[in-house]
Amino acid sequence: MYSSSISKADAIRKRSKSTSNSQLTRSSKKSSIESKFLLPHNLQKNQNGNSKSTTGLDLLLGQSNEQKAVPEKRDAITQDTFDRVFAGKFANLPKPQSKLVRVFTSSTFTDTTVERNALMEDIYPKLKEYCRETYGLDFQKYGYRPIPSEILSTELELLKRTLREEHEDISLLDSWYIEDTNSVPPMFVLQQISSILVNFNNKRIPKLQEQDAKQWWECEAKMQQMLRKGARSCYEKGLLDHEAMHNYFMSVTEREVVHGILKAKNPNEHCLCYIRHINNIALSQMKTASKFVDIAHNHVNSEAQKLLANLRDERVPAKLAMQNIRRSTVEWVGRDGIDVQYHAEYIRQFCTDFYNSITTMVDNAMAKHEKYRDQLFTEVLTHLTTGSTVSDMFFGRDEQLNCAKQYVLGNSNLPIILQGENGCGKTSLMAKIAKEIRNWYDNTCEPVVLLRFLGTSPDSSNIAPLLTSVCNQIALNYDESLNNSAPTELSKLFQHFKKITYLATRERPLVIIFDSLDLLSTIDGAHELLWFPPSLPPFVKLFASLTPGASLIYSKMLRLIEDKRQYLTVPSLGKELGNDVVKKWLSDKGRTLSERQWNTVSKALDKCTLPLFVKLIFAAVARWKSYSRPQETVLFSSLQESINVLFHRTESQHGKLLVSHALSYISAARSGISDSEVEDLISLDDKVLDDIYQYHLPPVRRIPPLLWSRIRSDLPGYLSERAADGVIVLNWYHQQFRQVAIERYFKNVNHLETCHSAMAEYFLGVWGGVPKPYQYTEMQKQRFGVTENEGLADRKVPKQPNVFSSKDGNHRYNTRKLSELPFHLLRSGRVDELLSLCLFDYEFLHAKVSSFPLQSLIADYEDAIQNVRDVEILRQLTLAVDALRLSASILSRNPSMLAFELLGRLLPLVATNKHVSKLLIKCDREGPQHNAFVPAHHCFHAPGGPLKFSLEEHQFAVFGMQLTSDRKLLVSTSTQIIVWDVATGSQILLKFSILRRILGDIARVVNPNIDGVFFGLAVSENDKFAAAYTNNNQVIVASLVTGEFTAIDPEPFVTQMELQAVDFKTKFICF
Repeated sequence: MYSSSISKADAIRKRSKSTSNSQLTRSSKKSSIESKFLLPHNLQKNQNGNSKSTTGLDLLLGQSNEQKAVPEKRDAITQDTFDRVFAGKFANLPKPQSKLVRVFTSSTFTDTTVERNALMEDIYPKLKEYCRETYGLDFQKYGYRPIPSEILSTELELLKRTLREEHEDISLLDSWYIEDTNSVPPMFVLQQISSILVNFNNKRIPKLQEQDAKQWWECEAKMQQMLRKGARSCYEKGLLDHEAMHNYFMSVTEREVVHGILKAKNPNEHCLCYIRHINNIALSQMKTASKFVDIAHNHVNSEAQKLLANLRDERVPAKLAMQNIRRSTVEWVGRDGIDVQYHAEYIRQFCTDFYNSITTMVDNAMAKHEKYRDQLFTEVLTHLTTGSTVSDMFFGRDEQLNCAKQYVLGNSNLPIILQGENGCGKTSLMAKIAKEIRNWYDNTCEPVVLLRFLGTSPDSSNIAPLLTSVCNQIALNYDESLNNSAPTELSKLFQHFKKITYLATRERPLVIIFDSLDLLSTIDGAHELLWFPPSLPPFVKLFASLTPGASLIYSKMLRLIEDKRQYLTVPSLGKELGNDVVKKWLSDKGRTLSERQWNTVSKALDKCTLPLFVKLIFAAVARWKSYSRPQETVLFSSLQESINVLFHRTESQHGKLLVSHALSYISAARSGISDSEVEDLISLDDKVLDDIYQYHLPPVRRIPPLLWSRIRSDLPGYLSERAADGVIVLNWYHQQFRQVAIERYFKNVNHLETCHSAMAEYFLGVWGGVPKPYQYTEMQKQRFGVTENEGLADRKVPKQPNVFSSKDGNHRYNTRKLSELPFHLLRSGRVDELLSLCLFDYEFLHAKVSSFPLQSLIADYEDAIQNVRDVEILRQLTLAVDALRLSASILSRNPSMLAFELLGRLLPLVATNKHVSKLLIKCDREGPQHNAFVPAHHCFHAPGGPLKFSLEEHQFAVFGMQLTSDRKLLVSTSTQIIVWDVATGSQILLKFSILRRILGDIARVVNPNIDGVFFGLAVSENDKFAAAYTNNNQVIVASLVTGEFTAIDPEPFVTQMELQAVDFKTKFICF
């Protein structure tokens, strides 16, 4: 084993050296390592007395003696990137590696309908499956909205003046283009079609819609002709350059090709071009032929053909390699030109090539970026990128920033806590602090900034992975030999985190920033704050933020950090600053407001100045045009009203049913849902699909990806992306949005239950590869002449096994299903399926206990126990969860023992418990594939008796135990002191040991003759301290809050066991 010891002299010598020379002193015996840390002066031994204090720095720095894999050496550029990211530098951040594969297809819809349908029906589902099962990546086919039709005011005035000189009637342009002086510089904006032609979207009265549509296309053609004529004239006169002129001749498809290929970086790595030539197009079939070729005045449009040929035959081949260009020739057939039956071989080859090409590109991209696929690098980079994005929107807060600066440069050795209500701007302030810290230090310091936005990734949501990643990042900055040395045992990990911060030096100070402590999972006692350092080593600063009242963590923090000066309240912005923030954000976006509109903003800020409210104001007013009517420029006075207005506006633009159901699924999810899951759920939701497809029957019954992309783009910053269960999911960024969404969309309890049921079916994989029936609406029957009442359609959603198995024999757990399914089955009232498919199903239980902490599985049972009303089911659920608790010490280390443990404890209960019986039958049949040992008889304590927890950490008899006054913690003593969480049976606090196996380092510093066991225990009335005495008359006083302890050797005692008791009396310890 590796061991470590600490001496003040060694640490001083270590700090005197440059950071580049900071290495561990290596011993030649037993491959041991001595880590040199500096102990705080007040924790050194008092030479005039017998007391000593320690934070545990001189305990074991647990490291494995197994040979560590040597990482592949990185090139200089890559290594520099890693070093900058690990040091927390915001300059020149690389883009985070995405967990999402997006495919954008660009073509005109009318002439590639057959190809698009084939991709949608056959290829995209296969690509989704490939990305998901091979790399754990999400897949999305998507598009983006065309750029709004806007023309620079000076340019359109130039065009109109030129047209007037040529005696053109420009009244049409004057009607459809209105100047918006809120834009900086001013722009002429093409008005919404329906604002002038009110029946353009009136699909319920086809005749009126057809009339307005025909009128629009006539107006559009005339305006296009005028703009092109004016642009060409201005170009010939030297008033416009060629690019500005060509902008009026460019089709949507060409614009997409320009941005996607011609202006893209490294297009050969991610772009494909399919060129199809059709022989013998029947121009006599004018209506059909016009779908494939541009026709003007009953003839092929030669101008359009020249532009197409230039793009296809010259510009694209000049940028894209030949192996990325596919050419094919087909014959015109029948009335439709391209026929699915006749051209089946062409379609098959096209689809095969498309699938192979995309999967090859994905493989190549994964291989290319493999050097950056380091878990810690990805985690740190994600938080830095979030910090950079959030801080870019920061403005003002000079007083709070100055307080932070004084703290960083001051001598305080306590953490500083930022507190404030939800939406007050704590996160943006923390991000700004992280970005400004380097500017606060002088040139002699190179600080290491360690930033975590808690709850935004798996490694920042639970305490164990959080501290592990933090310790590894610290090690990589100060002493690489300590990388991956963080212990897996929770108590040692807490201590390791506190110790490793002592590596910070004057030249390289360490600043740790933890945003939103209350978003940490409660698993492993994170909210008890036993891991949180109440005091800091020299050259270390720690920022943390939380919301008072959001969780019990706030009251724990008040006990831990008692100095009120360390709490910095983040207030609302105030009206003046709020107004300045809106102006600054509008200016950055190239917008302003009229005087009347500014007055509206001022009145709204009189009511509320929370940063979230100000952000909602900005989102609203940034859409206002100078010509917007007063009734279109209304702001509300509360945060809740503003969020409701945002939802209402989004529903009005994209459809109430679509938006309400999409946001309902996000709000109902346990930990959020991914973009592809939203699309899948909507594609299974026939109410929404019937609304979308009122006026045509789709070839593939799925939501068009463009629809969800548009909704996402209209909710910027409110739906946050975070990693959960191995994928990127969407969730509400602020709790207020979740609350308003729940109140808005779940007033009808039946709708909430329906959402949970739909999500349960999705994660069960009920419709994976199975056509789902749907009912034709009466409108569809009348409009399309459908005679059947019911249809069947494959929705192209994935299957949902508990475990994904690849062809090479590798396995990957379906963590999304394992996390979400029990939650939704319970809340949809599908209790029988919850029992048979989850809580009493061996395959599910084994998969979950193998991929999640045991406490996560226990939480599923506790959730069911709290919500199920059937007494008999409750009894059997309690038996099962108690069996898991009794087996916790084994299963947390070795999940393969699940069947063995359940059989050994539950066998006597089979006869009278049908659900338990079914579970044990599956354990007997399926358990041997994970563990060959299967008990034939009852061999362990069965649940249901007085034994609730088996606290199996003590290696010797327990001689003392006591509950804290709130009865939440149990303190026990043997050869060590352990604090347990009574609710879960988990060990949640550091062990204070005087046992030889840990004593070695302490003995060499204090008293090498200490040995023995604890015989007595007392807990202080305020639950902050525990005191215990040993058979050698030594007294240990331990802080249950911080993990620090003091050892006292009473001088009068000579023989063993003279001490008989220990107790707390007011401010004194009596023994």
